[in-house]
Amino acid sequence: PMTVESLFAVRGINIYTDTANLTLSPGTRANHRAVLMRISEVLLPEEHPDRPTSVGPRTTGAPYTREEMDGFRVWAVNQLTPEKRDRAMLMLVLAAGAGIRSNEVRRIHAEHVTVDERGILIHVATDVPRDVPLLADWEEWMVALLGRRPAGQPLWGQTSVTCSAASIRSALSG
Repeated sequence: PMTVESLFAVRGINIYTDTANLTLSPGTRANHRAVLMRISEVLLPEEHPDRPTSVGPRTTGAPYTREEMDGFRVWAVNQLTPEKRDRAMLMLVLAAGAGIRSNEVRRIHAEHVTVDERGILIHVATDVPRDVPLLADWEEWMVALLGRRPAGQPLWGQTSVTCSAASIRSALSG
């Protein structure tokens, strides 16, 4: 029956979100269920559960194994150009060695890296600045990368995000 009690019952909402619209992502289905549950809470407060279960299998991925990390190292040193090799190494050093987010990598300059007898510390200058220690396994690569980058420039190197109509025409015609 198309009644408030049947349409917005917790059991009905759970059945709907588990069986309908399976082509949608688990996150989208969870959002739909959250809206329906909120309506249920208002219309049928006695039906509202204490804590809903998740719609999809959301888990944290397992950390990379030693063998996988060794494979990433081989991949980085086998890049075809020095710039690609340095960028691959830098991404591994900063992400795997310090847990720095990929969108923060391009902001880090040599001046943000402190190397002393205790190890290497990286200053991440974002809205919430923080100092991040580098794992000892990655220190050799960081020292090598620091030696190859000019002062005052990001360790990632210069990035170009502007594109003119002339450069697009040139690329398409060439």
